Amino acid sequence: MLINHPSNHKIDLKEILCQVRILTTQINELGQNLNLTVNEIRTALASDECSTLEVTCLNLIAAELETALEKVQICRTQVTYKSLQLHPDLPNLTPQAKRRWKLKKKTLLNIAIQKSELYQQLQQANLQLENLVMVDQLTQIPNRRFFDQQLDQIWRELFREQYYLSLLICDIDYFKLYNDNYGHAGGDTCLRLVAQAFKQAAKRSMDVIARYGGEEFAVILPKTDSKGADWVAQQIHQVIQDMNIPHIASTVKPFLTLSIGIVTVIPNSDMIPLDLIEAADQALYEAKSQGRNRSFVGQISFQM
Repeated sequence: MLINHPSNHKIDLKEILCQVRILTTQINELGQNLNLTVNEIRTALASDECSTLEVTCLNLIAAELETALEKVQICRTQVTYKSLQLHPDLPNLTPQAKRRWKLKKKTLLNIAIQKSELYQQLQQANLQLENLVMVDQLTQIPNRRFFDQQLDQIWRELFREQYYLSLLICDIDYFKLYNDNYGHAGGDTCLRLVAQAFKQAAKRSMDVIARYGGEEFAVILPKTDSKGADWVAQQIHQVIQDMNIPHIASTVKPFLTLSIGIVTVIPNSDMIPLDLIEAADQALYEAKSQGRNRSFVGQISFQM
């Protein structure tokens, strides 16, 4: 059934109802996903790795979400109630009934607009939550959770395509001594600078850099052979050297240095992503054993 709109466009009321119901379903699904995300974050916040600021931000966002979801529930109830009241035989209604109909229609349209605005608010809140979950708040680069998800996804893609996949795991040399000498505030500044160095060295949009944990960083290089991975590692070394970050407590150089483990594979059914991580960790150990401030290219023995 068609009704007139102030803009002189014809509006199909049944179509509006259909769209509102679809929007209601989407909002409810989004709300369920957001609730699951909040629970996951709160579980993560129980660990010692989250700062007081992160806890405060999460609690504020969670409160906003709960308020928004309550409003969505009220709107959903209103839409259901108004839908049941709508009469299918508009042409046969009396003038008074038609006036009531138009008032109901106006209310319904306002509810639809309000639900659309709430949906956008929920999407924005979801982005904020995702930032808390997937981004390291100190360095503002992806964190270990994001790294794990991306490695699994890229692994499956390159398994199908049978392309090279390289992984770099990097460690700041003698970072504990750096913290002891320059303090934790100085250590935080150092980590931010190193994160920027990784951004400069791994420039492709497909490359994934992440803070792996503590003073360790990781770089996923899709469709990159061993030679290409070693080139990226040398770029990282060069950028760090150009930064010339003082580290007088280091026994390697008077400035900051990195050790890097490199592994390259073509994913196959005989291995899993964890095998790649363990091999890169072992390569990092070899780089440290050989004097640090260097890269070491490792191998996975059962690679095809």
